[in-house]
Amino acid sequence: MPKIGVRGSISFYMYYGELSGGHYIPHFHAVCQGQEVSVSILSGKAFAGKMKKPHLKKVLKWGRLNQRALTKAWKLAKEGKPIPWIG
Repeated sequence: MPKIGVRGSISFYMYYGELSGGHYIPHFHAVCQGQEVSVSILSGKAFAGKMKKPHLKKVLKWGRLNQRALTKAWKLAKEGKPIPWIG
């Protein structure tokens, strides 16, 4: 589970293994204080998990600001290539 970024207490991840396990929605995960959400790269909306609202707002903003880099990272992961650090 490669970590692809950190903002304060929030860590962002993209999992290679999910690409072969039926996870076809391009997405990333965010973890903060024991809570986790999955966020669609395309829509920018959380679709699984839960997180406190102030942290979730930061996660969604990070996703919007990094949408292009996240899309490229997802494509690289699908090809089995290393996922770059996004920040």
